[in-house]
Amino acid sequence: MKIDTVTSIIAFITLLQLTLFSVFILTTRNRIRKSLQILSVFLLSNAIFILAFLLREFAADIGINPRPLTTFLLDSGFLFGPTLYWYSVTMTRKVQPGRTILFLHSIPFILYLFFVLIHRGITSSWIIPFSVFQYALSAMHIQILCYMVASIKEISNYQQKIANAYSSLEKMNLNWLKLNVIAFLCMWLVDIINFISGKFEFIPDEAELIMNLLSLLINFLFANLIIYKGLTTPELFIEPMESPAKNKYSGSLLLPEQSYQIAQKLKEFMDKEKPYLEPEITLQELSSKLDIQPRYLSQVINERLNKNFFEFINYYRIEEAKSQLASEEGIEKTVLEILYECGFNSKSVFNTFFKKATGLTPSQYRKRCSIAS
Repeated sequence: MKIDTVTSIIAFITLLQLTLFSVFILTTRNRIRKSLQILSVFLLSNAIFILAFLLREFAADIGINPRPLTTFLLDSGFLFGPTLYWYSVTMTRKVQPGRTILFLHSIPFILYLFFVLIHRGITSSWIIPFSVFQYALSAMHIQILCYMVASIKEISNYQQKIANAYSSLEKMNLNWLKLNVIAFLCMWLVDIINFISGKFEFIPDEAELIMNLLSLLINFLFANLIIYKGLTTPELFIEPMESPAKNKYSGSLLLPEQSYQIAQKLKEFMDKEKPYLEPEITLQELSSKLDIQPRYLSQVINERLNKNFFEFINYYRIEEAKSQLASEEGIEKTVLEILYECGFNSKSVFNTFFKKATGLTPSQYRKRCSIAS
């Protein structure tokens, strides 16, 4: 089977997958994460771009001139960067972009569309000059590069933020977000190499076919991965149910006496073994050390201590930090040394938790303790 035939088959299948997934998300609002709706716009614009590719490939077979339609369809490429960036923002900052912000980020898309319409009004032709089209594609790739850099920076900041205070879901979100950006980065690198080589004609046509196949293959694998993740890890795509705390463990088999015993065992273990000093301790790891089922341990922490797991862990870390800052031995240590010794990985996270717990910065707390003594 020829390369171009294989490429077309993969493109068609990927087009169907991306379109169906995007339409499903955009028309299903019940409990679907808002961030996923932005991702679906990104995937839909990708599907439109693939449609332009297929029209160009099969135009001669179906007897149409592909240029007028592909001129419009390729405008979707100006949505790649903004939608991927705002998907990253909604996943990391947990905020939704307002309409004004979305409009501002859509200006390149709108400008290109207006240019095509104005050109049509002046020349009565939908086909813009090839040189202008090349400039538009160059601008699109530059725009994508800028947004890719912004997205990677957003992920880097998010990774630092949750380096110490993360949950299993936050880590899952981070890994999923990384995968999205890496997959698109790989596709974009292949496409930009293909674009530059086509512009300057320094690689043979066979190599261009292989590059097209590689780009679409990455797209195909990513589309299937999204479907697989949606089936196996629905919490990435579905908002958690917000139920009252008293009903959260309504189906639990844990008896009050057992809950008390677990709480006592947990307190003794925390005081004696100090597992919170491990920077990346998780609920699963702590439950394994205690030989208690994670769901029961989580229930005890939530119900008896009125904290989630990471509030609970960081409470002990802050208490340890307060002890060291107030001690004579701690005077010789810097705040940075103390926060690392107490299990924190980030100064900003430590300062945030410390001030929330004490109302003071670590330096202010140390100064107050030295005055008192």
